[in-house]
Amino acid sequence: MRAAVVGAGPAGMVAADRLASGGAEVVVLEATGAVGGRTRSVLLGPGHRLDTGASWLAGFYSEALAYCSGLAMLRRDVTGTPQLVVGGRRYPAPFEPGVLARSPLLGPTEKLRFARWVAGVLARRRRPHVGPPRRADADRADRIDADTAIREAVGAAAAEYVLRPAFETMVFADLADLSAAFVEGWIRAAFDGRYRVPAEGMDAPWRRLAARLEVRCGVEVTEVRPQGPGGGVVVEPVGTFDAAVVAVPAPVAARIVPPGVPGRPAWLGELRHAPHVLAYAARPHPDPPPASDVHPAGAGRHRVGSVALYPGGDGRVPVGMQGATVSAEGWWSDELLAAGLDDRALAAALWDEGRRLEPGLFGLEEATVLHVARHPHAVPVFGPGHLARLAAWSPCPPVALAGDWTCYPCVEGAVRSGRRAAEVLLTAGR
Repeated sequence: MRAAVVGAGPAGMVAADRLASGGAEVVVLEATGAVGGRTRSVLLGPGHRLDTGASWLAGFYSEALAYCSGLAMLRRDVTGTPQLVVGGRRYPAPFEPGVLARSPLLGPTEKLRFARWVAGVLARRRRPHVGPPRRADADRADRIDADTAIREAVGAAAAEYVLRPAFETMVFADLADLSAAFVEGWIRAAFDGRYRVPAEGMDAPWRRLAARLEVRCGVEVTEVRPQGPGGGVVVEPVGTFDAAVVAVPAPVAARIVPPGVPGRPAWLGELRHAPHVLAYAARPHPDPPPASDVHPAGAGRHRVGSVALYPGGDGRVPVGMQGATVSAEGWWSDELLAAGLDDRALAAALWDEGRRLEPGLFGLEEATVLHVARHPHAVPVFGPGHLARLAAWSPCPPVALAGDWTCYPCVEGAVRSGRRAAEVLLTAGR
């Protein structure tokens, strides 16, 4: 079998690796100049590496971690308590039970209701599940949005001071746009989290795979369609293959895979991805202060999701330097991308907002390193009903769709989706 894999993110690279292991002749086609997708890492100098998108692997990401076998790994467990800025004042983020118990942001009754709600979530979802959704996920929690569910079950303060600053900075979408079942799943995962990253960057496993596969970067695929009764798949503008895996964000898949192709779900064009823009800068500093992470909280929309400061010597930032990132919320990322700003202007816009949130953020004029990351399709938005839709869907030949949006929006979900798509093609006709 001769197969094309469109997209060189984790899903595409895993699909290509599995197909090649199964005896297929595989070519990977990537529109950008590098593999990795949103796990892309950028080397900014000796010992100075920035993960521009996904930035950790949880301990229960069994399949993703298997691809890291033999790679040097760094711990990325959460250290310290993030800070919330509410009305100009700072409070320890009540993301952990002990901090929540002491927090003045929630009253005693709401704390008790929240604790009972979390206990109920943990009882229903005994372990993290990041594989293809099961029929059991198509419950009431998947039919209601997370904001409504939280406010009904716990109250407004828990939504504003716990869930929104924790989740909206991770998936760049409003709680009101997310399925309650999806948020509950991540709450279960948070209690089991041990985090690591490859020392050479989040894209290290996929770069290693690329070294033994045929990968053509800078190739923008415009259409993937079955050839007709004679069989085969036309991949424009490259040629004809026996089969193809399309491992790209849903909006891109909806554009290049025509309606009517077997396995193309009717809802494909409805699924959106939240965008994300961040700016990173670093300055020389002989003795930088400890790491910090600040989030805005409270009612209303916030432009910046988080401001983080990193001391040197943590495996990302060299000793003698201090790094910082300012991360935009999804809706403001959308506006910034639409404005078409160059890197310097975009970083300046983020930095101005970031310094309002974190006065300790150094001035951009002090930076000797600057990098801006733009992700128009950062994270698929798992809104109400999407888990149920996925539970009733699976990829099929000869054009198998893959990507975290077909499984679960994380690196592990992408990896599992790529393996599943490859297996579908390898077993077709047996």
